[in-house]
Amino acid sequence: MFFSKSELFGSEARGKATSVAVLVNWGSNTLVSFLFPIINDAIGPYSFFIFGVFLILFALFMIFFVPETKGRSSDQIADLFKERIFFIKG
Repeated sequence: MFFSKSELFGSEARGKATSVAVLVNWGSNTLVSFLFPIINDAIGPYSFFIFGVFLILFALFMIFFVPETKGRSSDQIADLFKERIFFIKG
């Protein structure tokens, strides 16, 4: 079975997975909103470099550790994650 959308989760888990994703997104945004004034007061305009470094690290993580899943079945994706991630037993 191939997915026509970019949904990886089945319909039974989609609501919970979306809830977790929204919670993490809002939590991250809240954390940045609270930390930015403190960092900006401490180091001034260079505070953007800290966020830039995180952006580069996250981009490198995606390039090297997040596999492409377009056009693959859910079973193929599960096998791909078992091969690529060392802490999943399978």
